[in-house]
Amino acid sequence: MRYETPVLGPPWSIPFELPVFEAIVAVISQVGHVPLDQAGRFASIAFFYATCWPLFILLRQIGIGRLSALVTLALFTISPHYIFWSHTFMIESTALFFATAYLASVVVAINRGTVARRPAWLFVLLSAGLGSLAGTIKVTTYVPFLLAAGLWILYEAWRCLINPGSPGRAALLSFFAIAVPFFLTLLWTYFADSLKAQNPMGNYLTSRNLRPWNFGAFQQRFVLSNYAHFAGLGIGHVVDNIVGSRYLLLVALLVVIVVRGRLLLAFLVSMALYVSAFTIFFNLHYIHTYYEYANGIFAVAAIGIAIAALLDSGGWKAWIGVVFFMLAIGACVNHYFPEYYSLQHTNKPGRPAAATILDRDTKPTDIMMVYGLDWSSALPYQAHRRAVMAFKRIGDPPLDQEIAKLGAGNIAALVICADGRSNSAVLIEKWQALGFKASQSYKADDCEIYER
Repeated sequence: MRYETPVLGPPWSIPFELPVFEAIVAVISQVGHVPLDQAGRFASIAFFYATCWPLFILLRQIGIGRLSALVTLALFTISPHYIFWSHTFMIESTALFFATAYLASVVVAINRGTVARRPAWLFVLLSAGLGSLAGTIKVTTYVPFLLAAGLWILYEAWRCLINPGSPGRAALLSFFAIAVPFFLTLLWTYFADSLKAQNPMGNYLTSRNLRPWNFGAFQQRFVLSNYAHFAGLGIGHVVDNIVGSRYLLLVALLVVIVVRGRLLLAFLVSMALYVSAFTIFFNLHYIHTYYEYANGIFAVAAIGIAIAALLDSGGWKAWIGVVFFMLAIGACVNHYFPEYYSLQHTNKPGRPAAATILDRDTKPTDIMMVYGLDWSSALPYQAHRRAVMAFKRIGDPPLDQEIAKLGAGNIAALVICADGRSNSAVLIEKWQALGFKASQSYKADDCEIYER
């Protein structure tokens, strides 16, 4: 639980997520004798494909036919955004799997309880466990699924009011599927914050101090130019990455309006859940492209629902549904190659030369001080060394406290990279005053390296 995050100094623990993904990757790496990079990517893509299982169950439970549900799975697995990010060494697919499985468990619990007129205890308890895992693994992924579960439970509560023979199921589910995961997620956040607060630099990263970063200013949501630069791409481009073309969503909307029926509501709810994620965590989605991994599945489902509406209508409408499906597949393939294919086949080396020097000249137990790379763990990871990533300005009190806590004598290498090199002279003078004496220096990649 107190897993090491070796980037900000002692006590080396600044946890954000419950380390389920990390533990799985460690087991794969150790048992399979494979490098961490390959183990991490394998786990990531395995959870991506595993998400198809609860997604299929969920679609079937809300009344989508078997064939139409498989159509939606096909759109999900061929989404350019999901193909690319599922091949990275990140926790996104793990969080999405547990969040989708949680929502599927909630819907199954309600549906089976309605038929049997008594609680479906297995799925009630599953919803509590899966929701707790989803919330503690990555709360920003979990929130739109929590909203979806809440909406479904409210619908069940309304049915309970008009059907006196089914009292208590909504209250039971509200406790197990909403209250339990919410409480355990808060408990984990409190625990993680208490560990971060033990580190002068880690205190910047507590949930309270990250609120402006996570949610952004309220006014941001109403500035139209922000959507033109959303995730550095523009909101339309972001949607293109997920479903192949933003225009498919407009066509899907027209389809469900014309066909009408019960799937119109399902389409509108799916799109509302897609929008809810970046409405709540606006700044995160505004800055980072990959955050759409959490909610893009709802946009994919919306198109799948529109195709289902056509297929379920039969006759010539079903053939239009087949054409729509082929167009959606074609749009995804057409968008993937210019947008992601070359990027996915280009190895991003990081700073291999600098990492090789540090790995060669320092001991595994040594610590390095790094300026200019924010608090990215990439260079420490490549160099196989712990580091203090100086992501605050020179002279920042918590940074100075961390340096004093460590002592200059315990720093084996001073590394100044990228934009930090504009302050090289000031930094070298500062560290010389602290007693750091460099015996040799190197220039590699975009870094200056000073070693004892």
